[in-house]
Amino acid sequence: MRQVNIGGDFVSLTPCDRCHGVVPDDKAIYMGLRDHVEQLQLLTARRGKGRPKKIKKKKTKSGSTDIVKALQYLPLPYHEEIERLYDKYGYQVRYLSSASWEDILPTAGPTGDRPTENFNGEAAGEPERKSSDEKASPDDHTCEPETAAEEDRGTIDKDPLWTEEEYVQVENMKERLYEDDFSTPDHGGCRKDSAGDGPAVPEVEADRVGICEVPAEDAKTSDDEARQKRIRIRESLIYLPFKCQHTLVVQLQGILERACFDYAQRHLSTLLHEHEWSCAEAVPLHTWMDQFSVIRDTFDKENSKELLQTVATIEDTAVKRTPINWPRMKEFLDIAVELTGILQAKQHCDTIQRIRTNISKAIQELLRQEAEARKAEFCELLGICRQQREVEAKRKQWHTERVRKTKEREQSAGLEVLKVLEGGKVMTNVFTS
Repeated sequence: MRQVNIGGDFVSLTPCDRCHGVVPDDKAIYMGLRDHVEQLQLLTARRGKGRPKKIKKKKTKSGSTDIVKALQYLPLPYHEEIERLYDKYGYQVRYLSSASWEDILPTAGPTGDRPTENFNGEAAGEPERKSSDEKASPDDHTCEPETAAEEDRGTIDKDPLWTEEEYVQVENMKERLYEDDFSTPDHGGCRKDSAGDGPAVPEVEADRVGICEVPAEDAKTSDDEARQKRIRIRESLIYLPFKCQHTLVVQLQGILERACFDYAQRHLSTLLHEHEWSCAEAVPLHTWMDQFSVIRDTFDKENSKELLQTVATIEDTAVKRTPINWPRMKEFLDIAVELTGILQAKQHCDTIQRIRTNISKAIQELLRQEAEARKAEFCELLGICRQQREVEAKRKQWHTERVRKTKEREQSAGLEVLKVLEGGKVMTNVFTS
């Protein structure tokens, strides 16, 4: 058992029940652990919200933390003893950052005027209190256990209580936010602020949220666009026989060359005499496009650039024998009509328009026939699928019937075998008797 000693020396030489060693008093033990105050604070903290999450260990002057490591693995009763020691002597922990232990802890001497304490920690006497104006010497600090314990508990529990209070405030704030979201609107159709003084926020009714119906005109437009897209896809797959393609492109090239030559005879006679172009076959189509690109009176240089390039592509397609589909062919015809309109060649323009109309009718008829053919093929395919299902059903029925008949034949054969075996058994009994 440990006993109180003001000087920090051993009071009695009573040996320990376990190790049979001399037991020091409480003050001597605490003086041995005074360099590990923050670690003791961690050990004395209760488990739960009030316990600090992490405290960095402070090493002693010699850099050793073996004592604290050993204390961390002590059983639970020893933690209570450490807490009692800390409550009794460690209430000046908060001043460690500005003062040394020699200035904070009382220094006991043989002639000290410190009051004597009994085993329960009650003071036997009280020293004289000095004036607050005079600075007390380090030797005059009193050590009141109850006051120290109260002050130390206040110091330890200050931060955990603040943390817990702040946590509760955050939770309450979240609850208030959820309550505000579903609060009842006032008579003005607006929700009041939670504080009561803030501006009103308009309330959004959840029942008003619904699926927006597309107007009939927009739906019709989207259907038309989808149908036109399907038509364009089908048209892009149409390729007339190459002989028809080549004949059309060559004929279109000839018509445009004659339209350009007629325009030059009316407005560019100097150009014809300069190059000695006497007929339409003497000038290729791309040459006319090069000449028209520099004539600003008839062709706008910026707006007609794409037009002239596309017309020049007609000649390239005819010379290089490039296959084209119906959309590309239609583009050539439209460009040719536009060019003949600019050149004021009405006769050639009418010819190209007539060709375009007839070819468009033929293509539309082809598309109609293709649609009817696909419909007929689809119906025929449905019939084939129906027949396949019927055949599959008949095959299953035939297989079931075949299995049934096979079992019947096997059972019949089994009965015959049993009859034979029964007859053999009777004969065996007769011979045996």
